[in-house]
Amino acid sequence: INLLVSAGRLYAANSVSNSISAFDIETDGSLTTIPGSPFPTLGSAPNGIAVNAAGTRLFAANQLGNNVAVFDIASNGALTHVAGSPFAVLSRPTDIAIDSTNSLLFATHNLLGSVGVYTIGVGGSLTGIVGSPFASGGGTRGLDVNAARTRLYSANAAGSVAGFDIGGGGTLSAVPGSPFAAGTGPLEVLIHPAASFVYVSDSSSSNIRAFSSDGAGTLSAVTGSPFASGGDGTAGMVIDENNDRLYAINGGASATPSRDVSAFDINPDGSLSAIAGSPFSTGMVTGVPGSIVLAVIDTD
Repeated sequence: INLLVSAGRLYAANSVSNSISAFDIETDGSLTTIPGSPFPTLGSAPNGIAVNAAGTRLFAANQLGNNVAVFDIASNGALTHVAGSPFAVLSRPTDIAIDSTNSLLFATHNLLGSVGVYTIGVGGSLTGIVGSPFASGGGTRGLDVNAARTRLYSANAAGSVAGFDIGGGGTLSAVPGSPFAAGTGPLEVLIHPAASFVYVSDSSSSNIRAFSSDGAGTLSAVTGSPFASGGDGTAGMVIDENNDRLYAINGGASATPSRDVSAFDINPDGSLSAIAGSPFSTGMVTGVPGSIVLAVIDTD
């Protein structure tokens, strides 16, 4: 399951039932199912999900269907496929990100070891740009795009993270030195929203690698990196609203997932310091968690 929070709602991609579950997040943190949920993706094994900046359209990568489902989001959060959805893309779309300003969708293609770039039509249709896909490395998995939508990093299962500058029309150009060594099992990438740091979770080694990024996008390991999660199968990561703490779920691709959450303070140099008591139990006894999100609840 991959998770996404948007406009006080939580959406979850269900890879087994080929659907998206939708919930309202109540002021006490509980979830109320949105009428009609779950919503079929009309594809197989949905994984990455993303919402446009306006919060009016949701995209879901059907990993085994080689397509992307596109939904309009109703005022109550319900999902309806746009005409023609799902739209064919290249093989094995895994994770996705949206650039609403330039109407672009970025997708990692696991089997191709590349990042695909697609223009988003007015009605939500997807069309690959010239030159797409762009080589990233073996077994491309997670990706993240910076807030300015000028740079993208992707994790490669082969043991690296690739960096790209995003040019006009979405064309990707490798940053100097890319790809960068990143352990034995890189899974997810997280760009710090307010500083020049990039974090890469390693599910095989159960740690998080921290990098500093220079002006050209070249990555250098932060002193002390990698940082042990204390769990097993480190996967999805999220940074809190104050940009000074990082949380990671432990499950990922591990055969013995610890099913807990690691918590770190982010130091000024980008290094991570485990918070006392970390990792914290989720109470799960089965399943393999792979995604984590934070929701800011307004109780006023």
